[in-house]
Amino acid sequence: MEYDDSDTSGSGVGAGGGADGGSDGGLSAARGVGAAGAGLQAGGAVAGGLAAFYAGRTNQAIAGFNARIDEYKATAAQNRGIFAANAIARNAARVQARQVTGAAADGVVAGSGTAASVAASTAGVAAQDMATTRLNALMSAWGYQSAAADQNMRGELAASAGRQALEASIPTAAGSAAGAFYRMEN
Repeated sequence: MEYDDSDTSGSGVGAGGGADGGSDGGLSAARGVGAAGAGLQAGGAVAGGLAAFYAGRTNQAIAGFNARIDEYKATAAQNRGIFAANAIARNAARVQARQVTGAAADGVVAGSGTAASVAASTAGVAAQDMATTRLNALMSAWGYQSAAADQNMRGELAASAGRQALEASIPTAAGSAAGAFYRMEN
């Protein structure tokens, strides 16, 4: 192609920028940059959704671990209550034995009158202490079990929020890309 000074239409290679001599070279470059931007924008939306998804799964795993710890604590609380109640029963038996031997040493018949009343009172107090100890252990265990259930629910909610964020990022990414391409065309 020869260069003509009189050509001011912008159709020449020197003025146009297109390989075919047209004037859309700058527009093609802008479209390329716009497409890259749209791709980055869509990729960013999906990447954000993936990050939320994996954060939700991680939080679910942490909550599950914490729930297992609370379940172990509940079992330990119940066991402590059983052991403490058994200790109360053993102590009550020792006290009753001392009461009986003391009464017998004084010449009192162990199974009758005041000696019997004292032994019965000791047994009653021990039974109340054992029941209170078991109830306290049960309530403590219930608190840990409730905390475990709460941790499990929090984990499920975190995982669900992560899944929802990922699912929402896909149409958002598609919409962003479509909007960017629409703006480039118009």
